[in-house]
Order: sequence, then C-alpha cells, then structure tokens
Amino acid sequence: MREVTINGRAFELHPLKRGFLRQMRKDGMPLDLLPVEKSEEAMDRTLEEALTEDEFTATNEMDNPDCIKLFRGILRETFSSEDEEKNSSTSLDGSMTPGDENTVDPVLTTATVKDASGKSPHPSTQAT
Repeated sequence: MREVTINGRAFELHPLKRGFLRQMRKDGMPLDLLPVEKSEEAMDRTLEEALTEDEFTATNEMDNPDCIKLFRGILRETFSSEDEEKNSSTSLDGSMTPGDENTVDPVLTTATVKDASGKSPHPSTQAT
C-alpha cells in the first residue's frame, strides 16, 4: 500500500487484483502494454476499480495530471516490488537520475508504437 496526497487529500493505493488485470487484457487494455488509444478508458476503469466510490467521484474535479499521478501510483503498486523500487534509478517525481538517460521505467511507459515493419522497437511516450 502506498499513500498519495493530492490537494491535501490522502489516497490509499493498493495493487489491482489479478482478475481485473485479466479482464482488462481481454478488453484490449493490458495495463503493462497499454495501447495509447485506450489509455483514457483504461485510466478511468483502473481508478474506478482501485479507489473508493467517493475518491473516484472526486477525480472528476481533479486536474488531469493529478489523476495520472493516481493512475501511475496504482500501476507502481500493482507491478513493482519494494525491492525494485529501492534499486530503481527513477526519482519519486518520475524523473530520471543523472547518468541513466537510456533507462526506461516499464511502469511509466505504458504503450508501444510499431514501426513500418510491424515491430515494436522502442517504447512510445507515456500515455496520458
């Protein structure tokens, strides 16, 4: 469990359940390889699943970057272990530490873009 505070309100973030992850994959929204065109729907469904009804309702009045912060926190809680995070070169604000320009945090990169050959050589920018 991690806690994220937005505009003075604390949100307790817990990992997503395996059944929800399977359903999202079946619905074409695998959260570990999220297609950009599905990112908004996936974020909404994830927030609704992970937050209380009152917390989810409060996201309607939040700035989008704050909702993305909650979404990323849920993904980190779901896909990262504490040991991985302790050894990560990504700072708490999501920026890279000096000297790690070629490192990509798989939790933050949630979509891939295929080149002309149909391969996915490089992760795309973060889905918003």
